[in-house]
Amino acid sequence: MFFRIDPKPFQYVVDQKQAALADAEQQVDQLKAALDQATAAAGRADAQLQLAQQNYDRQNELFEKTLSPKPLSTLTPATSMPRNRPSRRQKRNRNARGSPIPPMSAA
Repeated sequence: MFFRIDPKPFQYVVDQKQAALADAEQQVDQLKAALDQATAAAGRADAQLQLAQQNYDRQNELFEKTLSPKPLSTLTPATSMPRNRPSRRQKRNRNARGSPIPPMSAA
């Protein structure tokens, strides 16, 4: 043999490249995990969007039903509508405050 090449400098470069490869492989695993999380988040956001759209459509339909003009035949005549009479609770509250109506006695 005429000459011999010292492998130490080359081995240093090989070690650096192997470390860089290991780092890149680890980053691939981390990026795959991040992609899985982002995909799951996108799925959740899509489900929330669909639910919100369904709620909107339902509310919009109810809103439009309440705004649609009703035919006169479906309206209640004023004579059949209840009068504004005080409820039992309102009467009781008036009695408790000293209303001139005497409370009923339990006999």
